[in-house]
Amino acid sequence: MVLVSIVAIDPDANSTIGVLEPYTCLVHEKKNGDYSLTMTLSMDDVLCDTDVIIGVTVKKNNLRQYFRIYDVYRNMDGNKEVLARHVFYDLLNNFLDDVRPTNATGHEALQKMLASTQFKTNFVGESDITTVSTAYWQMKNPVEALIGDDENSFVNRWGGVLERDNWKIKMNQETSEKMYVIYGKDLLSYGMRINTENVVTRIMPTGLKEDGQTLLKLPELYVDSENIGNYETPKIRRIHYPEIKIGEAEGNYPTAEEAYTALRAEANKEFANGIDLPEISGDVTVLDLSSTEEYKDVKDLQKIEPFQKLEVVVFGGTVTCEVTGYDFNVLTQQYENISIGTAEKYLGEELEYQLAALERRTAALESKMLKGGA
Repeated sequence: MVLVSIVAIDPDANSTIGVLEPYTCLVHEKKNGDYSLTMTLSMDDVLCDTDVIIGVTVKKNNLRQYFRIYDVYRNMDGNKEVLARHVFYDLLNNFLDDVRPTNATGHEALQKMLASTQFKTNFVGESDITTVSTAYWQMKNPVEALIGDDENSFVNRWGGVLERDNWKIKMNQETSEKMYVIYGKDLLSYGMRINTENVVTRIMPTGLKEDGQTLLKLPELYVDSENIGNYETPKIRRIHYPEIKIGEAEGNYPTAEEAYTALRAEANKEFANGIDLPEISGDVTVLDLSSTEEYKDVKDLQKIEPFQKLEVVVFGGTVTCEVTGYDFNVLTQQYENISIGTAEKYLGEELEYQLAALERRTAALESKMLKGGA
């Protein structure tokens, strides 16, 4: 059995104050999201309590990672059920009053954030993202500023994948390394789901004419995907690109032909980014399958790095997927579950705006109904 060490809260001391022998110990991580630990052990263990830091070996880097206990439940079976968060989440208790990285690279933005917390911490950060952007972090904790849903969060302004190595934070570019798998051969029975509901194989791209209001359409109206024949019927959607406009002003297109060329290019960009291919999602349960002859190839999944890209051949095309999360058994040092999903697709700005506007209107209507308004 792998022992789970209890370490002192002071990260500089790194001193062990006791050793636990848990019955179960799982680490859970999602891309740019949850990083936590669940553990069960005997009720008799007196060292395991809230605010204690536990150190466990996680396979992704074979180094000890620290998790702070925040909840201990004593059940009727005489066991303790322990919940802990990676020490990264200590930043939930800190605060950014008004921090505005301006025209900054990812590394510069991260440095400014960590230097501007309400109280000093042991956290350090680095980023290889050279994209220049600007964000406003006002009255937020650093976790929200890094991976929150707000449009000003780091992941929404600069992108990147969060890597948490104890008190070191890395926000780096997506890895370009990929594994190549074939649906129906490598992944048929591994709990994968293929969904074609949002597939688009024929796009009507629209822009704007000189008056800024009249829609500009292609003479041929549509742009087709090379994969259109892989489905029973075309799957058609109009996508509007308001930035493509005929006119003499800077940024506009002087002639209709130039605007048409831009519309065709944008539609083909949608296809290049996978809008004509199905979404793939699912879970691969490694523990139950790896010992069988039938699924012996699934052992290769133990070599997958967290959040690695996968190329899945399906429906005559290739879908770029990625590892979106995992459950890691600390006691066996094996992945028990690996979650796989389709990477985000590029959609026209106007479509995204319309969806956001619809959500706002729906929320406003619901609020009005709750208040009894007419």
